[in-house]
Amino acid sequence: MLFRSQGSGWLAFQAPNPEPLSAWQPWWMTLLWACLACTLNHSLAWLRQRGWVAVILSAISGLLSYRAAAETGALNWSQPQLVTLTLLIFWGGFIPWVQSRTQDR
Repeated sequence: MLFRSQGSGWLAFQAPNPEPLSAWQPWWMTLLWACLACTLNHSLAWLRQRGWVAVILSAISGLLSYRAAAETGALNWSQPQLVTLTLLIFWGGFIPWVQSRTQDR
């Protein structure tokens, strides 16, 4: 089965989901999101006081995660340059933004 991101078609996941679930993201990606959510207030909390470090590390690690998935055949990129730029911008802003929203007050 092949999963295409809704709307853009820039990424295509090789999903082993059975037919009723084939339109959803792969189960392993859902687990990765859950693991990321668990790290924001714990192992990544030190990034809160280091804004630019958080932006740079988030952008690079987010992009590298997708590149690793592409290298293993878990997904295909239809427009590599556009996807690379989009992932750098998204992850560079997303993790610092989420951390600022989840700070202990």
